[in-house]
Amino acid sequence: MKKTLLLAMLLLSYVICAGQKTDIITSMKQSILNYNKQNLKDPSSYQLMSLNIISTETLGDLNMKLIENLVKTNNELKEGIEQNNIELKYLEKKITIYRENEGNELSILKCYESIGSFKKDNESRNKRINENQIEIDKINNEKNLGEKYIVYYSVEHKYRAKNGFGGLDIQTDLIKFDSKFKILEVETK
Repeated sequence: MKKTLLLAMLLLSYVICAGQKTDIITSMKQSILNYNKQNLKDPSSYQLMSLNIISTETLGDLNMKLIENLVKTNNELKEGIEQNNIELKYLEKKITIYRENEGNELSILKCYESIGSFKKDNESRNKRINENQIEIDKINNEKNLGEKYIVYYSVEHKYRAKNGFGGLDIQTDLIKFDSKFKILEVETK
């Protein structure tokens, strides 16, 4: 009895999952047909050969990528600050040398202008680093990193359709769908 019940539950789970995948593929096919009406020379010649989901991107995946990009940007900004600080030290040494050799007031003024520019750039970079860190903390606090909600589907679409000369061509496209199966991007292989 237990085995029968377990088998029935497994069969029901399979049917539900298969039904969901069928709905997904059907929705994708409908979007492709609408896309073809606008983009194929002869939409009536369209023949689907295969439609395979290559990958999906979840909300958690996108948040992880966003954090990685923000961390990378912050590291680049910090490198720029370090480079600016090297320049600031160099300019301060130049000012000391110019002061020892009297009569270089114009050179000293130019150094101070450059110092002001480097300090202003450092302030701007520090502000962006702080803004990025706030965004990173916000994403981490929302706990969306493990979210499995699918945001994008990447699909390989192989089909036949008439070209401009009336001959049937086989073509393969990589299509990116959103969660509502709207086509966002089509890339021909």
